[in-house]
Amino acid sequence: MNHLRAITELFAALDRHAIRYCHWKSNQHLDEALAGKTDLDVLVDGAQAGACRQVLHMTGCKQVLAQPSARYAGIEDWLVFDGQTGRLGHIHLHFRIMTGGTPKRYHVPAEQWLLSQRVSLFNVAIPAHARELIMLIVRIALKARYRDLSKTLLRPACGVLSAAVKAELDWLLARVDPDDISPQLQASGLPLDASALLGFLERYRAGRITPPYLLGFKIQMTRSLKNCRTASGSIFSCRRAGACLKALWRYAPKKKTLHARGLFFALVGADGSGKTTLALDLAAWLGWKLETNVLYFGIPKSAGLYGFFTNARQRADMFTTQCLRRRLGPAARFFEGCSRMLNALLWVYVAWYRFALSRRAQAFIKKGGVVIGERFPLRHFNAMEEPMDGARLQKHPQGLLLFRLERFFYTRILMPDRLIVLQAGVDVLNARKPNAFPQRLREKADAVNSIRADAHTVTVDAEASYASVTLAVKTAVWEML
Repeated sequence: MNHLRAITELFAALDRHAIRYCHWKSNQHLDEALAGKTDLDVLVDGAQAGACRQVLHMTGCKQVLAQPSARYAGIEDWLVFDGQTGRLGHIHLHFRIMTGGTPKRYHVPAEQWLLSQRVSLFNVAIPAHARELIMLIVRIALKARYRDLSKTLLRPACGVLSAAVKAELDWLLARVDPDDISPQLQASGLPLDASALLGFLERYRAGRITPPYLLGFKIQMTRSLKNCRTASGSIFSCRRAGACLKALWRYAPKKKTLHARGLFFALVGADGSGKTTLALDLAAWLGWKLETNVLYFGIPKSAGLYGFFTNARQRADMFTTQCLRRRLGPAARFFEGCSRMLNALLWVYVAWYRFALSRRAQAFIKKGGVVIGERFPLRHFNAMEEPMDGARLQKHPQGLLLFRLERFFYTRILMPDRLIVLQAGVDVLNARKPNAFPQRLREKADAVNSIRADAHTVTVDAEASYASVTLAVKTAVWEML
């Protein structure tokens, strides 16, 4: 499998700086993890925490915050970006071994033991297989939930161990001599009975891991490791109840967030530049780990009030036409005035809608999330006959009050942190959007192509292949984070 160059360079940098580390669990998936398909669980000597963070920063990694319910002392989250493929990698950086399901209630003091005997796999340091197997058995016991075990008691057909756990056990058992378990466990200093672990492995090989047995094994393990609990079950229950109550009153991120403040960037381009497809792909790319939201600042055609004003204006236009045919001048002028008023109300509503989206984006990034704005009402477009995604009453005011109201909303829309401008020639855009009005498309293309790059604006050649455009935009977004 093709490994991401950024990840392989990261591990090479850790080796060059003599950082004591190991990829301490799920090493049967290390090949996929190095390709950026799964998370990397890297254990590092706590005494070298500062040096390790320096190496991560030096190799371009960026630290993010786990969601509040998944934050633990001694565990950090980092993202790495591969500039060749545009893929992200996620690193769980462990200075302490925390386990026990959700939440992780146990700190197993086996860090130095795992780091003291390592082997290499794909040029990455991993623990000795026997030690990784011992930790896997401990994790199986502590992560097993009494609720799930009760279900398997009632429904024996349900598997006690998942397919993923069985695959990990099989991978390690193929590489471990059972006679090594006892001496390796003794070297760990953990208060565990070697015969219990060997008995677990014997029953697993014989296919006799039953719900009653696993329940008893879990109780035995939790009693042996009771001094490793960071808090009692009642304290954790109170904390979770408090978090649930807090989530009822205020928004709580469900994924990881950026430190301090998030990021709001907008994709700007004429019709056919690829904004919509790119926005969806960026949301999937970032949303793999980060709290991400896409906000559409174009005309809200799916909104209820937009449809109401549009339908009402169309009916007024229809009545105007009928009155003109019947030579009912006063009635025609009345309905024509109604049409103009409804049109003005429509554009005031659009202005309010965009202002509300802007407020929503600012609230979202205050929580550390990333907002992708598709289209944006730039003041740069105000010189157009019909400003792209902008005010429409400035050229044809339908009453001073409504004109001022529309301007009020637009002047209070805060600019994004960054703009990504997709620029392309009108011939390319016309080929991609053959149904667009040529004159209108040319006006949009000229307005977009006149924007110049600066500290807050990134211009991208949208005439290139979609893969090239996507990689260029991903690279720009990564530098913004």
